[in-house]
Amino acid sequence: MQAGTRNMPGKSPSWTRRVYPRSNRTPPPEVPIDIATDYTEAATILDDSPRASAALSRRALQLVLRDHLGAKGNNLEKEIDSVSAHVGPSLIISMHALRKIGNFGAHPNKDKLTLELIPVEAGEAEWSLDVLDELFQTVFIAPARSADRLAALNYKLTSAGYDPIDPGPGD
Repeated sequence: MQAGTRNMPGKSPSWTRRVYPRSNRTPPPEVPIDIATDYTEAATILDDSPRASAALSRRALQLVLRDHLGAKGNNLEKEIDSVSAHVGPSLIISMHALRKIGNFGAHPNKDKLTLELIPVEAGEAEWSLDVLDELFQTVFIAPARSADRLAALNYKLTSAGYDPIDPGPGD
């Protein structure tokens, strides 16, 4: 609040408020906009609602699996298992953890002993974002960087009179 303007006759109260960014987590530019939007929203609401953040992270995971890895299956568990050839085993385990955490955010799961709803902790929701970061690295960032490097090398090879390196199928 600015000094001297509060409760003065004829003056409107003048308030100042410092606003800080809610999250410094941003997806890399290689991530498609629909997935980046869910990721950004999950990061933005992390402190206010870990439950909602985890549910959005789960949604982003499912978009990556279906739209960019060709996942098959009638539920997220099977979709994760169906992409094991594209990602390492530790990432598969982490994606299953994200799935379970996201389920706690999206569905009213109760503790079998206390019958209380099981909350999503802030650390779990943050872990979900970390899993997405690793998935983005594997699916979007590393392939884009490899393609850029190969293109630069192929330019150099052809300039020197050599055959370029074939990027292979699907690249």
